[in-house]
Amino acid sequence: MPDKTIRFSANAAKNDIKRFYRHQNYSAKFKGYDQVFFAIQSEKQAIECQSENIIASVIISQLKQDHKQALLHGLVVDNVHRGKKLGTKLINYALKQCSLPVEHIVCFAEPRLAPFYVNCGFAFADNYLAENNVAGKNLVEKNVQTAKLMPTLEPQPIPELTPTITPKLTPELAARFASYQKYQADLTIFIRPLY
Repeated sequence: MPDKTIRFSANAAKNDIKRFYRHQNYSAKFKGYDQVFFAIQSEKQAIECQSENIIASVIISQLKQDHKQALLHGLVVDNVHRGKKLGTKLINYALKQCSLPVEHIVCFAEPRLAPFYVNCGFAFADNYLAENNVAGKNLVEKNVQTAKLMPTLEPQPIPELTPTITPKLTPELAARFASYQKYQADLTIFIRPLY
């Protein structure tokens, strides 16, 4: 019997991706100009995208065509495959393969995930929080401390942000962040340049 190997791709039917998310009890929606990236486990050499083969997925969405920022969301790794750095590998693959005409990738995540996103090259978007007086701006200091205290397999320094990598969020992303905060008040904004 051939070994099952994990492969990454960006060629999937949205229905297969939606089925994967439903199977994982996760509600992900396509938001605009979307690119979906996923990992499958298969015994075959060719990549056959069927929802039952998908073991991880992430979406990068440009909300409006002329925006220079895109939202990374819907990162889900099947429970059986967690702890194998698959999320990190998938994000790195997605960022390298993303063909959206954007300059920055933005992510909204819980503070406990800070070490993960920092290790993927994201930085805290504290300038945005402070400039816009967003509720939760005091979380930045707490999040930096949390990231420094949480164990990681490969400790990374917490990146310092500069104005060149912390542009103001587009109005649509700012509105989306505000709406997400209604349900998760402690969300943190992470940002990184697209390669």
